[in-house]
Amino acid sequence: MADQTRLPLLRHLTLAGLAVLLLSLSLWQFVRPGGSHIVLWAIQVLPLGIFIPGLIRNKPRVYIGFCFVLLLYFIKGVEGVFHPARAWIDYLLLFFSVFLFITAMLTSRWLQQHSSSTETSHAESP
Repeated sequence: MADQTRLPLLRHLTLAGLAVLLLSLSLWQFVRPGGSHIVLWAIQVLPLGIFIPGLIRNKPRVYIGFCFVLLLYFIKGVEGVFHPARAWIDYLLLFFSVFLFITAMLTSRWLQQHSSSTETSHAESP
């Protein structure tokens, strides 16, 4: 079945994209003009880090909540790309927020379909 191959692939893509985004945000705080700020780093990274345990456990509701939080990063990325003083982090933030939103949304959908098909097959068996 196609779900058995695409679900783990999307899950791994989501986790890898999240790791790259977290590393990029962390790197930006060390090389940004004006020096690094631990408070800004925490504000950027902690909202994403909260979802890591649920993403690893494959909880569909966590993926849904993750999508809502990613919309805030998308807004920040769009704002940064159109700002005259844009930097490379703005393009990465925009790209990875869209990438993560799509992969997390599809993973959530397919996890829900997989769990509902598993429940119906268990209900039908004697």
